[in-house]
Amino acid sequence: MRRTTLTAALVVSVAAVVSSLVGVAPAQAAGMPAAMKAQYDHQYGTFTPFTKSGSRNATIVLPQNARSGIIVATFTPADAEHTEFEVHELNSKGGPTGSNPIGQGGKYTGRVAYGTDSWRKPAALKVEAKGQWTLRFSQVSSAPALTTSGHGDNVMLYWGSSAARQFRCTTTRVATCMLRETLLRNDYETIPASDDGSGKDLSKRITLSKGPSVLQLNAGSTWSIR
Repeated sequence: MRRTTLTAALVVSVAAVVSSLVGVAPAQAAGMPAAMKAQYDHQYGTFTPFTKSGSRNATIVLPQNARSGIIVATFTPADAEHTEFEVHELNSKGGPTGSNPIGQGGKYTGRVAYGTDSWRKPAALKVEAKGQWTLRFSQVSSAPALTTSGHGDNVMLYWGSSAARQFRCTTTRVATCMLRETLLRNDYETIPASDDGSGKDLSKRITLSKGPSVLQLNAGSTWSIR
C-alpha cells in the first residue's frame, strides 16, 4: 500500500512538472460540457453556418437569429495600392454600432466575433475591400476553447475558474495587440491587456475572470497566454 501511494504521488509530481513545461491552458474541462454550451447558446443564439464572399464593398444583412456570431475571414488584396480590409457593424437604421470586427491592411486570415454586446446587436455588416474576401459565419458556441498560443486574430471560449496568467504578444508599429474579455453574466467587455502603440512587445500579468466568457484576441502577430 505504501509503495502504491508513493508511486501515485510520483506520477502526480511528474505530471505537474510536464504540465508546467508545455504550458497547458488555464484549467477548464477538456471538452465543453453540454450545460455550458447551453449557456452560450442561450446568450448568443444558434443558427446554421453560412458563407458570404465577394471582391468589392458589400453590405451583408444578418438573419434575425444570427445577430451574434463568429466569423472566420480571409482576404487577398486586389493589388498593392488597395490593401485595406474592414468589416463594420451596422444597426437596423444602417448606422454604425461603434464596433468594427475587422480593420486590417494586407492579406488577412483570422477569427473574430460580432454582436457580443446585446445592447448593440448589428442588423448588418458592411464590408469595405478591393480584393477577394470570404466570411464564414457560425454561432458563438462553435469557437474553440482557450489555448496557450497562436498568431493573429482569434476568438476563444473560457469556462474555467478565475486564474492569473502571463499574457505576451509580439507587436509592431502597424499592428496592435489587445485581449478583450466578455463575461456572459455581465454582457459587456473589459480589456485585460492592450499595447500602447509603441511597437514594443507586450508582456503583462493578467487575471482571467471566472467563466463562462468570450475572449477576443486582436493581434497582427504571435501571442501567448500561459
